[in-house]
Amino acid sequence: QAATSINESTVAFVPKFVVFGLVILLAGPVTLALFVDYIKELLGRIPGLIS
Repeated sequence: QAATSINESTVAFVPKFVVFGLVILLAGPVTLALFVDYIKELLGRIPGLIS
């Protein structure tokens, strides 16, 4: 029974892992681009804050 329960939890985990990987592949580049633009904007405003 222990081997069966481990196998069942693994079977449930695999689709979740696959979906998570697909979401990262699809949303990752967009999220990274937004983050990079945000950091560029922040760094560009630093001189205005100093002067």
